[in-house]
Amino acid sequence: QGPIINTPWEKCLNLNQVSWGYNPAQNLMSLKEIIVMLVNTVDRGGNLLLNVGPDAQGVIPATHIARLKEVGDWLQKYGESIYGTRPGPFEPKDDVYGAVQKNNLIYVHLLSVGDTLQLPASDKKIVSCRQMLGSSLPFTQNESGIVIQLSKVKPDANVTTLVLETK
Repeated sequence: QGPIINTPWEKCLNLNQVSWGYNPAQNLMSLKEIIVMLVNTVDRGGNLLLNVGPDAQGVIPATHIARLKEVGDWLQKYGESIYGTRPGPFEPKDDVYGAVQKNNLIYVHLLSVGDTLQLPASDKKIVSCRQMLGSSLPFTQNESGIVIQLSKVKPDANVTTLVLETK
């Protein structure tokens, strides 16, 4: 939550919400909780450190391995909207969206999907809009902002990601 932070920062949390280190009691973060935390952090310019607690023999619990594999599977599909990006050009809107940019692409991470998405005005000319791994989406851009029609969006179970290509 909050605005883009323009100095290096890191969000540190543990996969097992019971304790920082190993604990036989398990209360793992859900995949959705992890992905939402990841995009909220990256959209604000931060780095996410997700700790796992191995047991006394250095073994990471199988439940942790399975959840980390799920995160890896999500990153296989959507990692280009995370890796090598910078926050912006739009300030995040808490619980609605955040954005990152890389080269001529803007990735918008939607935390909630309605009929339309209203983004602030931008000096970058948008030439196309699509759902990542999905179809093109109609949009308009003028001095008031950018409006994207979301009726064709198939919401992702974790975070729906849009790709705006700029000129």
